[in-house]
Amino acid sequence: MIVTDKFVFVHLPRTGGTFVSNVIRKFFPSAHEIGHHLPRELLPREYSNLPFLGTARNPWEFYVSLYHYAWARDAASVLVSWMSENGRLDFTGSIRNVLNLGVNDERLRKRGRRVFLPS
Repeated sequence: MIVTDKFVFVHLPRTGGTFVSNVIRKFFPSAHEIGHHLPRELLPREYSNLPFLGTARNPWEFYVSLYHYAWARDAASVLVSWMSENGRLDFTGSIRNVLNLGVNDERLRKRGRRVFLPS
């Protein structure tokens, strides 16, 4: 999340936010990062009066990007293990699990912890 004197940029994962963050830092001298991929709820109160800016991505491209990013970065991560059922599922099965993220709370639990998407 980047705060300027004019707006707050909420950096959503896999949506081109790194590019936008770099442009904001270049053209807004007041820009400073207060956290990476933070949800709006964690915005400090003193910035709550500012408008929000974010980016979106074609949902199909988002899921392809998420899948390849997560596998390449750490195939043993909790996210990849969860979405691919420990490597047993292909792309289609893995993305089906991600699309059904909120459907089955039991799938979100692993060793008594809730599993969340990476930041």
